[in-house]
Amino acid sequence: MLRELQHEGFAVPKTVLKVAMTAINTSVKKRTDVDIELLRPVDFVELCYAPALFVAANNDRYVSKQQSAELASKYAGPSKILRVEGEHYNSRDPATYTQAVDFLYDTIHPKMP
Repeated sequence: MLRELQHEGFAVPKTVLKVAMTAINTSVKKRTDVDIELLRPVDFVELCYAPALFVAANNDRYVSKQQSAELASKYAGPSKILRVEGEHYNSRDPATYTQAVDFLYDTIHPKMP
């Protein structure tokens, strides 16, 4: 989150960022034995089977098109990648929500051959 604040133009001194990230990582590691600096979602998507809709914004500054494509291609369960206009936190148009509902409906109620 602190890195996102920097990207958004808020002045977060590097020292503050470093101390905060170290504290967060230490806390997570202590409770879960996981180093969040080494955690890469793409390494685990092959173990995921719940339906997943990857909504990728064309101008997303946080998740690249390549990252979403790689996640979707390696995902073990039913998945779909949906490209949308805008940035990461922009509102989506009603058609996007309709496509999301349709995807979930189709995965829960598959069409019979």
